[in-house]
Amino acid sequence: MKNLTESKKWKLIKELEDQLLPEDTIQARWIRLNELAQLGKELDLHVDNSDKMIVWERWAKIKDAYEKRLMDGKPPTK
Repeated sequence: MKNLTESKKWKLIKELEDQLLPEDTIQARWIRLNELAQLGKELDLHVDNSDKMIVWERWAKIKDAYEKRLMDGKPPTK
């Protein structure tokens, strides 16, 4: 990924998300994200200088949105 532009990196990340996270609700996505995050830890993908961190940071935003909806008393839907 070193030779890719920032926009190409995001496009690849979006394609990866679409392939791995096709569920309809944020709740279903979060269940899958937990599984993927665990796999990332097992594969040691949490290194700060890794391009793979972009993916984890993006997914962290999904988690924050999910938790905010729950805290606001809203259903965890899309």
